Amino acid sequence: MLMIGERLHFQKRFLLSPILDSRESLFYLYREGHIQEFLQLLNSSPSPEINEKLILERRSMIESILGNPNWLLADTFEDLFSKLSFPVANQRIHLDNLADFLKNLFLPGFSLLNDVENVTSPIQIFLPTDDHWFPREVTWNWDGRAFVRVTEIERAKDHFFSSAWQEVWQKIRSEIYT
Repeated sequence: MLMIGERLHFQKRFLLSPILDSRESLFYLYREGHIQEFLQLLNSSPSPEINEKLILERRSMIESILGNPNWLLADTFEDLFSKLSFPVANQRIHLDNLADFLKNLFLPGFSLLNDVENVTSPIQIFLPTDDHWFPREVTWNWDGRAFVRVTEIERAKDHFFSSAWQEVWQKIRSEIYT
């Protein structure tokens, strides 16, 4: 959204708990002891196409390879990722290939920090009161700079704004119509 927003000339943009640097997000999850939230997201739900034994095997593989940050620092990833070349499907995420997803998102990763610095139209960032996925202080540092305004949604208690979507939509709606 940030990368194409300047070309599309949005009048306003709304970001919900944005991850402004993909690698920093993972390192933050590891540092703060919350990496299990990410790893749980990568586990498939049981379905007719995938049996419980295979789910447990894949979960174990995910835990053993991604359970610590060494995979982000490794010189060669091919051996590690050959073991993670399988689909993931659950209520929150659908991936054709976990290894491809990890490579595309985290190796080398992406950072939107320069993009935020160069915006020319307003951005409203909404943050939950507690976010294990990205350092809130990094996002708060943008408040008031480069057309950015940061607002905390008090009812949002996690990165996914659980139990707070009504309030988020009300705030966005009020911003659009003012």
